[in-house]
Amino acid sequence: MKTIKIEQCNGYEIGIRTVLVHDGNGRPEADATSAGGYAAFVQIARDGEVCVDWHMP
Repeated sequence: MKTIKIEQCNGYEIGIRTVLVHDGNGRPEADATSAGGYAAFVQIARDGEVCVDWHMP
């Protein structure tokens, strides 16, 4: 899975970055391979200025 995707739409640059989230249930000794899911971070920019920057759980 690609972790970064950038597209152009109507003069805007839309960037989406996905990050694997581990579910350790608050325990540092938990197995690091247990994936809890993904979080997506979205950024929309135009002419080098960021218009929108947010994340989707």
